[in-house]
Amino acid sequence: MVVPAPRRRLAALRRQLCPGCGAAAAAASAAERDEAALRADILRRKPFFDTFGYLQLSGLLSDRIADVEAEFEALWESAVSMDLQDNAAAVPRRGQVMYAGELSTSSKCITAFIDRSPRLACLLDDPRVRALGAALLGDDWSFTGSDGNLYRGTTGWHR
Repeated sequence: MVVPAPRRRLAALRRQLCPGCGAAAAAASAAERDEAALRADILRRKPFFDTFGYLQLSGLLSDRIADVEAEFEALWESAVSMDLQDNAAAVPRRGQVMYAGELSTSSKCITAFIDRSPRLACLLDDPRVRALGAALLGDDWSFTGSDGNLYRGTTGWHR
């Protein structure tokens, strides 16, 4: 796969900003060997994705999930302490915690979520994520943004 020069520079910058990704890089290099097999598996299942809009990829990033959970919790802890008193604005700022419903604080969202953490942002350079994006969206796919959501409730979707 040929990666355009600006994208290579961005990937190099992410690696510099992600000092805790050394162990992840070792796991990722092993995953690079399996990238073709993963891409073939995803392509085989792409009709399901095209029909229903999702794929279940159990265990795809199981070696990274502890880091993802730790960063998720750290981002929420810092965002809530910074923005909790400030959430009355109708239009959220980048990175602001928003509350769904005027009377409810059961649903919260942080915009630009992974941009706030180098350890989460470096997931975009993981060969498994690259293979997934390329197989589903084409080699020229691009990440455009994220948000982090925290739900409390007893709905069928969020427990």
